[in-house]
Amino acid sequence: MPPRYCVKCSTASLSRRGPDGPSISQFAHLGKCDHVFVHQRGHAIEQEYGRVRTQPLGPRTLDVDLLAVDGEQVRSTALTLPHPRAHMRAFVLVPWAEVDPGFRLPGRGRVDELLAALPAADRAGVRPAGTT
Repeated sequence: MPPRYCVKCSTASLSRRGPDGPSISQFAHLGKCDHVFVHQRGHAIEQEYGRVRTQPLGPRTLDVDLLAVDGEQVRSTALTLPHPRAHMRAFVLVPWAEVDPGFRLPGRGRVDELLAALPAADRAGVRPAGTT
């Protein structure tokens, strides 16, 4: 059984999405872990900070996502790994590429290549937090 917590961990800098959007992303690379435990802990953190789930895929005050765990593929009602839309989102891929550009997202490719394939405007829309 994998460890509950990470074997290796590195964290990307905070980034902001959109010209006036308050969205803040931070990416933590965990390495091998118990994905069920980490997913449940992510939901607990959201609840601790007052996240309210009003609609699926709707706006949120806080969102903790588990994107991928090594090469694992999981399909359940509670969790899908890798995250089904991670490969399409600059606000996910920009900080991920900062931490682990060579990570292979199962069924999609390397993080740095997925990021390079996104429109330039999407990539440019993710900036370090605190910049305009």
